[in-house]
Amino acid sequence: MREIFTVWSPKAEKSPVLDERERAQRIRLLRAMIENSELNGQIETKDIIMISCLHSRDWDVEAAFKRLTKFLKFREEFPDCVIHEHPKAYEHLLRKNMSTMLENRDKNGRRIYLINVSKNGPENDLSIANALQIHNAWLEMVLYEPETIVNGVSIILDMKDVTWSFIRWFTSSMASMASKLAGIAALRHLSIHVINTNSATATLANCVLPFTGQRIRNLIRVHYNLKTLHDELGRECLPSIYGGPETNILDYKKLRDDLYMVFNKHPRRCFQRMKCEPELIVRTILHDYRGR
Repeated sequence: MREIFTVWSPKAEKSPVLDERERAQRIRLLRAMIENSELNGQIETKDIIMISCLHSRDWDVEAAFKRLTKFLKFREEFPDCVIHEHPKAYEHLLRKNMSTMLENRDKNGRRIYLINVSKNGPENDLSIANALQIHNAWLEMVLYEPETIVNGVSIILDMKDVTWSFIRWFTSSMASMASKLAGIAALRHLSIHVINTNSATATLANCVLPFTGQRIRNLIRVHYNLKTLHDELGRECLPSIYGGPETNILDYKKLRDDLYMVFNKHPRRCFQRMKCEPELIVRTILHDYRGR
């Protein structure tokens, strides 16, 4: 198996520097633990999925196995908060444009997930479960890309048009559940960028933050102007409405089609016997990590 993690992020100092043989051994060990447990038959054990789980937990086999167990327990406890069908079945929700995965990566090589917070509530005829289903679909689309395994995801929370009625609807249970999902996601690097804040969103933050874990709170950056957002993510990767190049049009339909295409290629998702093409293991990561 060719090396795909030859360079580690500066924030990954905990990650052991393992040679190819040691990584292959840990992949086999995690696979054996799954196959000899109650998780057998519930989780696909192809290399790319094992790599994702291990990398997100510093290549600690026990920690990776524990995360998988927690995810499956969450899925059993809250079945309505994860998707069980092809995303096309949720098109009536996706068309509300409450969130989308942008095409471009930020300057750190991370995928950019845009959430229009005001569209995630009752004013858009959405329940908490509906919102989490859509976030589950978009994130699952990218979790097993080698570039995303290494670099992670940047989330933009656009608070524009968030109203007091939304705040009254948004409960602590939503914050707690979202925090729990973030905690068990197969992501080593996650950053959260809040933009377009107002007095209502400040109240929302005061209500929500106590119900999120310290790890999640440490990931949040509030931007009071687009310049600081550009400083952290880069300008060229962003849609024009966020100060990116004029040619970067935010085309929700095209991005939905990209989502469908991924699931068409992999009709059985990663945690439920999703097919994973072998070349994903050896595909060259296109981003230059030098100096990061």
